[in-house]
Amino acid sequence: MNGKSGRNETRVSALRRSAGWTQERLCEQSGVPVRTIQRLEAGNETSLETLSRIADALKVEVRDLFVTTDGAGFAAAIDGLDDRRARVRRHQWVLNIVGWAAISVGVLVGAGGAWSGPDRFFTYAIGGLVALTAGLWAVRGRPRWLPMAAVWVTAAVSLLYLLAFGWAWWVYGCVAVVVIALGALLTWLLVVETQRSV
Repeated sequence: MNGKSGRNETRVSALRRSAGWTQERLCEQSGVPVRTIQRLEAGNETSLETLSRIADALKVEVRDLFVTTDGAGFAAAIDGLDDRRARVRRHQWVLNIVGWAAISVGVLVGAGGAWSGPDRFFTYAIGGLVALTAGLWAVRGRPRWLPMAAVWVTAAVSLLYLLAFGWAWWVYGCVAVVVIALGALLTWLLVVETQRSV
């Protein structure tokens, strides 16, 4: 089997049409190339990873992508894949709770800076933004650019903090370069991740 779907008859085309989607729309939602979707709908082999991505996009179990799953090895692989996907969903649920808790703490801490006086405002703002950013990275279903925007805002507020408290220009410059380099690195990693998933 080697992680391939074999010659089992798929229902991908019917499921896609019942959702009112074109092959291009399924491609966008799953990150699977249109050519692969066409081959799968024509009855050709594909990897279990591809099947999992298509099932996620169509919001069905991998088993539901097939009319029948002939062969004990293939049926066992599909069952194992569905079990792993269920475990990932459970773990993601916990991550979502932790993420939303961090976002809430970030908002409360950041807002606390407004009442703490000007000497502590930036400390609270930076702490709140760090917690907010960590929460955004953990929460699933949010736009991919949102955590990156939070990182850049946190960096900008941190630099303003350093400037406001009169650090020497060379210290400020070094910190600014490090912050900008880290932000650029995170942005690049996000772009690479996005391109890899398409």
